[in-house]
Amino acid sequence: MVLPYKYVGDFVDKEKELYAYKTKKGIERDKLLAEIKKSKERNIHYVRSGESLGLIARRYHCSVRNLKSWNNLRGNTIYPGQKLVVYAPGYTGKKSKPAVASNSKPTDISNRNKNYHIVKSGENLGLIAKKYKCSVSDLKKWNNLKKNTIQPKQKLIVYEPKAVPGKSKAKKSNIDNGKYVYHTVRKGDTLWDIAKLYDGVTIEQIKKLNNIKNSKRLKPGQKLKVSEKG
Repeated sequence: MVLPYKYVGDFVDKEKELYAYKTKKGIERDKLLAEIKKSKERNIHYVRSGESLGLIARRYHCSVRNLKSWNNLRGNTIYPGQKLVVYAPGYTGKKSKPAVASNSKPTDISNRNKNYHIVKSGENLGLIAKKYKCSVSDLKKWNNLKKNTIQPKQKLIVYEPKAVPGKSKAKKSNIDNGKYVYHTVRKGDTLWDIAKLYDGVTIEQIKKLNNIKNSKRLKPGQKLKVSEKG
């Protein structure tokens, strides 16, 4: 297409406006693409017994305020089985800013022991990285992962910090007593928190072993059976 000479001056004067102009169909197309992108980031989380908005927010790397906004919640009360809308980590509903290169250094594994972690339902790389005191980037590098997606029962290579002589693993607060392994409840503990500390242990298993009907009535100092000795 050739522009007639007499219109060249007008074109040059309004060149920016002409290139910035979008037709109605073009605008609708952009909105549609934005909705498609949003739907790909959208997920559904079913609340489990013992969970709170704080725990769910930590799992999805967002804030309690985000969760309440996405689900039109006025208070912080949620209940088991409730369906919550959650988005991929970093989603705010606004245009994201260009990513800033990370300055974090790879974890030194020279003083660590190589081990394997079997992914449990509900776990993500962030939770696993926190457990083994490393970064998500470390986990992806050790396991040749290109994305953050993992599946239950997936086997991951991890490097555990070597135990320091004289220091006990106080985090689990477990007591090995005869047929069962016990956990001593600490202030703020939930069944979900306790189950996370023991490989293969579920909330339902703890409730069944201890005849628990109301999981909100845990008391500091209470001893719970968490599993049978293998």
